[in-house]
Formats: sequence, structure tokens, C-alpha cells
Amino acid sequence: MYVSLSNIYKNYGDFQASKDVSLSIEKGSLVALLGPSGSGKTTILRMIAGLETPDRGDICINGTRVNTVAPADRGIGFLFQSYALFRYMTVFDNIAFGLTVKKVGKEEIRRRVTELIDLIGLSGLEDRYPSQLSGGQRQRVAFARALAPNPDVLLLDEPFAAIDAKVKEELRMWLRNTIQQIGITTIFVTHDQEEALEMADQIVVTNKGRIEQVGTPQEIYCNPETPFVAKFLGKSSVVEGYDVLKGFQKIDNVKEALIRPEYISIHPQGSLHRYRSVVELGYIEHILFKGNRLEVTLRIGELVLVANHTIDGHAFKVGDAVDVLISRICIYDDNATYLVENEGMNTSSLFYI
Repeated sequence: MYVSLSNIYKNYGDFQASKDVSLSIEKGSLVALLGPSGSGKTTILRMIAGLETPDRGDICINGTRVNTVAPADRGIGFLFQSYALFRYMTVFDNIAFGLTVKKVGKEEIRRRVTELIDLIGLSGLEDRYPSQLSGGQRQRVAFARALAPNPDVLLLDEPFAAIDAKVKEELRMWLRNTIQQIGITTIFVTHDQEEALEMADQIVVTNKGRIEQVGTPQEIYCNPETPFVAKFLGKSSVVEGYDVLKGFQKIDNVKEALIRPEYISIHPQGSLHRYRSVVELGYIEHILFKGNRLEVTLRIGELVLVANHTIDGHAFKVGDAVDVLISRICIYDDNATYLVENEGMNTSSLFYI
């Protein structure tokens, strides 16, 4: 593996920021460190960069242990959340800064900076100052500056936190495509699930200083291995007494279940004839317009669930009685999660994940 962390521990006084963290990252991959605030993801990033030193454990880059190697000698490019561009330097000089510090020749600096300005699509803006750029343009300049010294690994600390939603969406795809084009190993920190799912080749979910799960976006979302990951990813309804739902039986020692919106379909009352034996009667309590879909809150007996509905589907309104079909639920105990298929729809009902 190109970047590896082995049995890493890091304390800040009484606070344990990293607890036995082990992680392997392949060369050229784009990896997201995803978790809530205080989960340890930024500590991992800063230790790889050399801005923090682990109390125990080893960090290796390209087979070399770097625990005692200075940050400047690790071959790391770091993009800060705030961009940290120099206000009184032009676009050209900002990008050239790292090369200038390393005393690279002027002709090589000009060649490299020109190459990067073309890469980020800002040709013609070399002489502008940060205040003359949009937020998205400043982000691209900061990205180019991090790449200028040809680092082996690129680290990004919440790279889109300061950008508005529309520009953020465009920059995500631009950054992913650019990183793939360059082929540089990249690790970024985010608390934005959509960002991680959309951009990353691999997601590392952190919680209370530990790594909960590592996998592809699809693996993490569809097959959560721990209760925390199941609850953290997506927008789920947590329900007790899940066995009152048709097609689901009580599993020993499992009290709660998660039901994601995509596990639920809603139909006009009396219109759903297939799987009739497991259709629930529900009542719509709230409808929220989400642009490309409707988020529908509905009640089935004492249970309140959230489902998605297409904007061009049947025009439901609050108070409507509806047919509800729940295809699966995710149940969990203290150690693992299980996907349970509706027995009335599938003969194979229990999948350990």
C-alpha cells in the first residue's frame, strides 16, 4: 500500500483522538475521511502530513516510515479549508510560492506554473489577485499551489466548506476528474456525506477516534457494518417494535431497526395489488419539496417513517391514506448490522453484512 497507518494512537491530554487506527491506501486512489465533528478524521490527516505526531504506531508513505520525517520532506501537498492564499500575491506568484521556497530555477517555475494554470482553467488570469477571483477560482488556485512541487500525496482539509452550493457541485466533479487525470494519491476530510459518496473511490468512516468501516461508497452505503455507520449514512427512520410491520419477524436481542427512504414505496390507497399481504395502511403527515424529489413523512400505526416520492408521480397531499410497501429494513445489535428482506417479497430474508 502507498500510504499506511498501523496501530496509531494520539491523545490530547485526556482526549483520545485516535484509538488503534490502522488504514491502507492504494497509490492513485481518492479517499474520503468521513465522520462527525470530533471523530478523529482531521487528526489522521494532520498526522499523515506531519503536522501532528502519533503517540504510538507507524505511518508509512511509499514503504518509508515517516513518523520522524519533517512535513516539508514527506512529499505532501496540503490544501487548507481556508485556501490560505497570499492576498498580495498574484495567481502566478501564489502557485509558484512552494517552488520559490525550494529555490527552483525561474524557467522551471514558469513552465510548471503555466502548466498548472492551464490545468485549472485559469489561463489569462495569472496577474489577478485573490480578491479579484470568485470563490471557485480561489479554490482552483489553492489546488494548483498544492500541486506545484509535484507532491507524492495530496491532502485536502474540507476543500469545499467555504464554497456555495452550486459552485461546490461543479468543483467536486472538476476536482475528481483532475485528480484522476493526474493520478495523484489524494486523501480528503469531509463531514458531507454527499461529497464523500460522490467523489471518493474509498470512504473511511471515523467515530470517536476509531475507524468504523472502510469501503467503496456503494459498500459503505448499502452494507453498513456497524450500527454507527448504518445510522450515520443516509437519512433513516429509527423504529422500535419493527416486528409489527408486515413481513418482518422479531430477531432475538434486536430491539431497533433503521428504515431508509429508498426501502419504502407509497401508492394511492387500494392501488397496490402485488404483495398485498404485506402492504401497510399509512397516512401522510408532511410533504417536503426537495427539488428532484418529495420527502414524505407518513405514519403507520404508531410508527413514523420518511419516504421519497417522485415529483412527477401521484400528487399526494397531507392527510391522504396510502398503501405503503417496505421492501427491507436494517436491524442491528451491539456488534453488527443485518439487512432483513420483507418475507412476503423475498424467500431469502436475512443477510449478514
